[in-house]
Amino acid sequence: MKPFRKYLWNILALVFFSCQGEASYDASQKVSIEPVLSDYEFIDIAGARHLLNDVKAENKLLIFYDPQGKQSQQQIAEMKKSTQLADLIKKEKLRVVAICPVGDLNDWNTYKNTIPAQWINGFDIKGEASKKEFFAIKLYPTLLLINENNELLKRDADYQSLLSALDK
Repeated sequence: MKPFRKYLWNILALVFFSCQGEASYDASQKVSIEPVLSDYEFIDIAGARHLLNDVKAENKLLIFYDPQGKQSQQQIAEMKKSTQLADLIKKEKLRVVAICPVGDLNDWNTYKNTIPAQWINGFDIKGEASKKEFFAIKLYPTLLLINENNELLKRDADYQSLLSALDK
């Protein structure tokens, strides 16, 4: 066989065999966030360090917020009033983890008491969330719904649609 034909045959064979099987992608399927997510570290209001992987829950709602941002303040105020959110927390179907990845510790210390006591309230002491791509934070607040294995279920949706997905 001539070199070009052999090359072409190999390319066609590669394309053909790589398209076989059940390997189709469905966007509604769960996708894993990078393994670094489990190692994501933050401090709580008492100053204790935690890894996100240490937060045990059937589902986790991560809220990355700016304590000085009007949209973050409005979203958190709305979520605090949500009976649906309170019910999911009470039924232990959801753990809310509110993380401040911007500003300085003084800004967060001023605002931290507005976060409900039943939520985990943290500060990104290392500044990892805004630097790394695995959270894909483009604006605040950013919401991520992940399961107990830290697999991404939904991203950047409004919190009501996230809750509806869990309330089924």
